[in-house]
Amino acid sequence: DLPDGRRNYRDGVPLVIWIFNNQESWQEYHDKVIKSPMPPGVGGYFRWDNGWVYLFDHDKKGRRDRTSEIGKNLHEGLHQLDHWFNKQMNKWRKVKNQQDWLGEGLAEYMGGVKIDKQRNIEWTGINTSRIKEMRNFAKQMKEERKMEYPIFPIHILIQFTRYSQAQNWGSREWQLPGGYVNLMLYQQGFVLVHFMQHYQDGKYRDRFTKYYELYLLRGEGQSQAARQFRNVFGFHEDEDFEEMQKEFEKYVEKFMTLDLKPYEYKPPERDDWGPEGPPSAKKDGGSDGDDEDGGDE
Repeated sequence: DLPDGRRNYRDGVPLVIWIFNNQESWQEYHDKVIKSPMPPGVGGYFRWDNGWVYLFDHDKKGRRDRTSEIGKNLHEGLHQLDHWFNKQMNKWRKVKNQQDWLGEGLAEYMGGVKIDKQRNIEWTGINTSRIKEMRNFAKQMKEERKMEYPIFPIHILIQFTRYSQAQNWGSREWQLPGGYVNLMLYQQGFVLVHFMQHYQDGKYRDRFTKYYELYLLRGEGQSQAARQFRNVFGFHEDEDFEEMQKEFEKYVEKFMTLDLKPYEYKPPERDDWGPEGPPSAKKDGGSDGDDEDGGDE
C-alpha cells in the first residue's frame, strides 16, 4: 500500500525471535556471551536497537503459569510488530523508544488469548493474568497499607514515555514502591486500551484508532503522544478529561469483579500437540513433496 519509491516488507524484513530452551541457557547467554547479566525476574524482552525478541521456555519445575508464559510471548511480539511498522511508516529511520501506557497496554490487550493443541488461537482481549495481578495488588494495598487501589489520572498517564516517570510519579503521589507502580502502568494501560476499544460499544474507538495511527508515525526526538491524544479527543484543558476519567475508573472497578471463568483455560504444554502431532509432522517420516531435494523442513 505504500507509494512508489517506498521500500516495503516484500524486500525482506525478517522478524527475528530467539527462544532459549530454558532459563539456564538464557542466563548463560546473557552472562557469558553478550556479558549483560539479566535480572532473575525478567522473562523476555524486545530490543529496540536490532528489532529482535528474546524469550525462554520455562521448564516444568517451578515454572510460572503457562497462560502467563504464552501472554509474555505475545506481548513481546506485539512490541516487535509496533517497532517495525513504526520504522516502515517513518521511511525506515530510527524510531522513538517509548515505554508508555499504549505500548504496554496494547501488548497486554493482545496477549488475551486461548490456544488449543494445534496452536489455533482464539483472541479474547481479556488478559486474565494481568487482571489477577491487579486484584492481588488491590487486596495487598487494603490489607497492608489500608488504602484503596489507586487509578492513574488519564491526563497524567498519557504523558509517561519512560517507566521511571511513572515510578517517580506514583512514589510521590501514592507513596508506593516504584516496582509496584511500574506494574500498575501495565495493568491500567491494558484496561485503558480495552476501554478505548469496547466501552459503550466503541464510543471512543474511532478516535482511538486515529490516535494510534498518529502514534505509529512517531519518529526521533521528544514524544508528541500526549499532545496528539489531546488533539484527537479535543481535550485542551485537564478538566476536559473529567467525564472520560469517571468512565475509566468505573471500567477498572468492573474488571476487579469481572467473571474470568469464560476466559480461563488450560493451555497445552510445550510438547503437547495432541494425538495428531504438530501440523508439520510426517506420518511416513518423509517429505511432503514440496522440497525437490527431499530434505526436512
